[in-house]
Amino acid sequence: MKKTVFLIAALVAVLFLLTSCGGGFTDVNIMVPCDRFSDNNHLGNDLQTKVGGISRIALCSNPTTGFQWEYSITDESVLKVVNHDFQEPEGDVPGEPGLEEWTFEAIGKGTTEVLMVYSRPWEGGEKEEWTYTFTVAVE
Repeated sequence: MKKTVFLIAALVAVLFLLTSCGGGFTDVNIMVPCDRFSDNNHLGNDLQTKVGGISRIALCSNPTTGFQWEYSITDESVLKVVNHDFQEPEGDVPGEPGLEEWTFEAIGKGTTEVLMVYSRPWEGGEKEEWTYTFTVAVE
């Protein structure tokens, strides 16, 4: 419970900073725990950065269930993926979700959208169980 409250507080702080500083960001960090998806299966953000800026997006993920995140970028001349990693859950609880994290770098001016979809990719598997979309404006 304490961990969930901390994660929500951290997310609120990041969102507050994003909306209050008017685009002076070069680095952005967003973490979306599983319980955020329980209220709404389709989440997203608008981000601003500068060329060279880094955006890290960490989303709840549990590969033991067969679900996985896939992403698409509408304009790859604006943003590219430079790292993708999975953070194991803390503790030794079987079936506990971790975080899947992507690091994006702004490589050109413009605006692009990233769509991230959490599905079981095989035929007949659940599609778009959760989605996370973010639009990045790069100055």
